[in-house]
Amino acid sequence: MKTPEEIIIEKEKAALTKWCKGDTSGFIEIRSEEITYFDPYLENRLDGSDAFKKYMKSINGTFSIFRFELLNPIVQIYGNIGVLTFNFVSYSKDDIITSKWNGTEVYRKFEDDWKIIHSHWSRTNTEAK
Repeated sequence: MKTPEEIIIEKEKAALTKWCKGDTSGFIEIRSEEITYFDPYLENRLDGSDAFKKYMKSINGTFSIFRFELLNPIVQIYGNIGVLTFNFVSYSKDDIITSKWNGTEVYRKFEDDWKIIHSHWSRTNTEAK
């Protein structure tokens, strides 16, 4: 049986694998109805599943990432809450780093499934090539 930490990291990696192909559905599938979402391309926080899905669908297919690394993942479990923090690095076909991000995903266990209730993405200060 997998631990909550393993389940959460596995869900995140699966969503990121789709993401890198420009497919935002992986994150739509693992979001909760009450999700809140921040990223540096948005002026304000998105609140709720409808706003999140609308935004994800608006960027679906508009990007692709050759490969990625999910580095230093740590999941902190507090009852039915799991806080995943990690570093995300994307690469071009020439194996050049294209961007670096810090990610925080707050998961909540609903019955037998873990879903994201809050997501926060920020670019690092390091220069991407």
